[in-house]
Amino acid sequence: MKKEIFLKTIVLLVFLLTSVCATLDTHLFVYPSISRYLLLEVGAIVLIVVWLFKSFVDKGSMFLTKCQLFVVMWFGYVVFHGFISQTCELYRTVYLCVTLALILALANLQKRKCISRSSVETILLAVAGLNVVYVILQKVGVLVSGNIYFEVTGCNESPTVTALYLVGCLPIMFDRCKDSTRRLALYVFLSLSVVCIVLLRCRTAYIGLAVEVVVLLSMRLKSVYKCGRVNAFYLCMVGVVFLSLAFVAGYKMYSMKQDSADGRMLIWKLSAEMVVDRPIGHGYGLFEKYYNLKQADYFATRDYSANERKNATFVFMPYNDYLEHGV
Repeated sequence: MKKEIFLKTIVLLVFLLTSVCATLDTHLFVYPSISRYLLLEVGAIVLIVVWLFKSFVDKGSMFLTKCQLFVVMWFGYVVFHGFISQTCELYRTVYLCVTLALILALANLQKRKCISRSSVETILLAVAGLNVVYVILQKVGVLVSGNIYFEVTGCNESPTVTALYLVGCLPIMFDRCKDSTRRLALYVFLSLSVVCIVLLRCRTAYIGLAVEVVVLLSMRLKSVYKCGRVNAFYLCMVGVVFLSLAFVAGYKMYSMKQDSADGRMLIWKLSAEMVVDRPIGHGYGLFEKYYNLKQADYFATRDYSANERKNATFVFMPYNDYLEHGV
């Protein structure tokens, strides 16, 4: 019994420290990103080792569900792709593999009762709360932004990372608001998180937030429909309203950062061409290198519009997960 309690405590502390170190810059390295990524990998590897050790001691299966099997296949693809491609950036490949293995480790540690879902969610919400505090203090001028090009960024150098993380935590907050005795505090936390998402000015986060709202409303309408209180005309009107709002919101988000949006059109076009030219890809972590060579060749040898030339710059990512994996 004492060994089980000790193991649970170790797992909980490691996950807590890993989450904090992946959020805050420890100033142990020159670049903040190294501190976050490297310490995250160290904590993830510890949790993976604990999972494998626990599985070996219990002499049980790995509890692979269909979703987890998909993660295993993704892991295998990344490793296999590293072998068949001419080259790859080892650091990013290892980081991706370790992160995927961490998902499996947490899922199986939860099934083996080494850590509870509630504990994982609480730690994730604590990190979200830390980001909310950072965004608010940066907005009022108490803290300095992590990036000179943005007024607020949260605990990260990019406001996009913080905004997407907060959006990802919203369903947990909403779920806890329904049953918790501290409902008022959670609603305040939820409201502040939404405000911070707006302040971070991330269009991807806005889309994610809109999708979450649509899912919640559809679930609500589904329950009402089962009770026989909704007719076809009402559903059609709701659909028209949603489509109208989506069109207006899409235009507003495009106008909010029009040059950035136009620049991404070129990135997506050239990235798609790169996938067609080399279907097996260039190797994980090498998008930055090969895309910018492709873009330079595009402007040197092909016809381009004035708008494309105006918005072109050095590119670090394709702003699309599917294209990034394809390249």
